[in-house]
Amino acid sequence: MIRIQKILLLVLAIILLTIMTGISFFFADKLIAKRPLVTFSPNYYAGVLKPFSIEDENISKKEKGIFDITEIHPNVKTEWWYVNSHLFSDGILRYTLMISLLTDGKVFAGFTDIQGKEHNKVESLTGTEFLTNRKKIVAPFMEFTQPYTNFLCYTYNFDGPRVKLWLEMCANKKPVAMGETSIIRMGLNGKSSYYSITNLSIQGSAEVDGKKFNLTGKGWMDRQWGTWSDEDFDQWQWIAIQLPNDTEIMVYNFTKNDHDIADTCSVVWPDGKAQHNLKYSLETFDYWLSIRTGISWPVGWHLKIESLKADFLITPDINNQEISRALWEGGCTVHGTFQGTPVYARAFFETRRRAW
Repeated sequence: MIRIQKILLLVLAIILLTIMTGISFFFADKLIAKRPLVTFSPNYYAGVLKPFSIEDENISKKEKGIFDITEIHPNVKTEWWYVNSHLFSDGILRYTLMISLLTDGKVFAGFTDIQGKEHNKVESLTGTEFLTNRKKIVAPFMEFTQPYTNFLCYTYNFDGPRVKLWLEMCANKKPVAMGETSIIRMGLNGKSSYYSITNLSIQGSAEVDGKKFNLTGKGWMDRQWGTWSDEDFDQWQWIAIQLPNDTEIMVYNFTKNDHDIADTCSVVWPDGKAQHNLKYSLETFDYWLSIRTGISWPVGWHLKIESLKADFLITPDINNQEISRALWEGGCTVHGTFQGTPVYARAFFETRRRAW
């Protein structure tokens, strides 16, 4: 009799847990369903290249050098150039792209066909070359160049078996030193220099499975270099949000043993001025299980920044934007409120985890 009671209690507990989980996701789904059914304004994805002269924008010599391909920092363990972009054709959001080019030879890239619900990735631990004398970075299937001396403009070409891209991108804002001093903690003991161009205009074209498209869009570029170890953290999460009014928000969070150990949050206003080290809360409300790796990745987030009156739900364009066992990164939709006004915006979310 006692054994039957224990079994019944166990069954009841499982039923209650299932009900509570269902209620949690029900409310998350209701919040998602409330997102406004609006399209992006033409200014958001116009991709009109109006590069400002770095001579005229009072950019320091240091800032000019940071986003110059000739500038490499040989005395650090890790250094990368990173770009993400949201690409439109005829006013329709069709693709997202991210590339990360490391000076140690690694390259990671992801290209998502949003309409086709398909993700393509490049992951190589070798093959990236920094041809600094030619202001060019060459990696498998791709080439990243800096064609001008006085403008923060770049070109990106990708020549894959199914996807081909020809893009030109130019900064709409001057570089920002993240974390205010440009130095952020990378886990328990590591440190990194971190600068961003949070607003790029992009134009170009794509050929996907033989079909050609003209593209315009928005992008984000990061430069990081420093020395840290994977032993310093279990996971980091990074968010880059671009609001329709040319305000950008960045969140960087490190955890170890399920505890926050380092973080930073910045906002860059339309005039290029920035605020740093803002307090925020970030919660996960959905997960996706990768059949390929067996890893359960977070794929739904609730971000609140009280000082900005920001309350966002962030959901991926598609769940499968896994790059490797250590990295999930992809384009996302943002909906919620900012300073009391409903917003519908774009973001990139990155989860970097230890692969062991």
